[in-house]
Amino acid sequence: MKHFIYEKLKGCQNRLVEYKLSVKEFSRSKKLTPDERYTYLSGKILVEAHSLEKGMGVKYVKHGYGKQKAKRLICYLNAFITKKYNLMTFAFLEAVRVIEEYINYQEDNQVDVSDIEASLSLIHKKMSEHHIESVRNLRAGYVTLQGQDLEKAKGVNFEEFLLLRHSIRDYKYELVEPEIIREAIKIANLSPSACNRQPVKVYCTSTLSQAEEVDEMISGTSGFKRMIPNFAIVTVDRAYFVGPEQFQWYINGGIYLSYLSLAFHSLGIGNCIMQWFAFYKNEKKLKKYFGISKSEAIIAVLGFGYYEKEFKCICAQRKSVEDTLVLKK
Repeated sequence: MKHFIYEKLKGCQNRLVEYKLSVKEFSRSKKLTPDERYTYLSGKILVEAHSLEKGMGVKYVKHGYGKQKAKRLICYLNAFITKKYNLMTFAFLEAVRVIEEYINYQEDNQVDVSDIEASLSLIHKKMSEHHIESVRNLRAGYVTLQGQDLEKAKGVNFEEFLLLRHSIRDYKYELVEPEIIREAIKIANLSPSACNRQPVKVYCTSTLSQAEEVDEMISGTSGFKRMIPNFAIVTVDRAYFVGPEQFQWYINGGIYLSYLSLAFHSLGIGNCIMQWFAFYKNEKKLKKYFGISKSEAIIAVLGFGYYEKEFKCICAQRKSVEDTLVLKK
């Protein structure tokens, strides 16, 4: 009887915690500060640009599609300029490039988009030569691919690659060179992202003393404290998302986190993902330490480093296909 009552009370306590966390998530997703409103507008620009670009890359598209989207995107860009935001931002430059390609695409299909071209010309006049050059260096629109070329991926033994990947908790106590970290980020940035928003930030330690300080603020390192020489904090800014996209930041961040872990693995760097409990007791302290904004959700902490010559690793048996796969009959 006592056990039954305890379980009931524990269940009620868990429900209250879940409710409290949901309220906190909602409050953090509001766009209240200037930085959050800037991020929100950047997100709107990226979503609209992605939608416009997607029309160029599908097989069947309505003739003359996207005029209203293009005009709306130009309005967003003008708002960006009016608010005196930094025009070297990826969202702004990417959107300008997409509109340029959209205009070329429609003109190739004998669609009159002279009004959109005129509006874009006015935006160009508000940009410096450096901005224009930066736009030219971006890719946009679509490319034509050959299925047989992509099938070359079958030649990569991905299962063997994954079988060699383990959660490592024992490293050489050395810093990983910044060049390797940059290469891992470059690879991870290829991960899929909702509407190409790419809302992730990765905050990395750069000294052993920093790693020790972070180790004291996080959970999940019991039994191997002060044994991890490098840490990465993966975050996603909630201000990029709206309405029914609530909690999508964790999905986007989770996809990126997986790519980052595998990117390090491909470069010969061991790593271990440590989950971050939402609004963990040390969250404010950790955010202040790295300068992480309130609207950013911490997705997880990644410890990483060079492999020791020999070390222990848990077996962590995986489920069978039958335990995971459900084929509809």
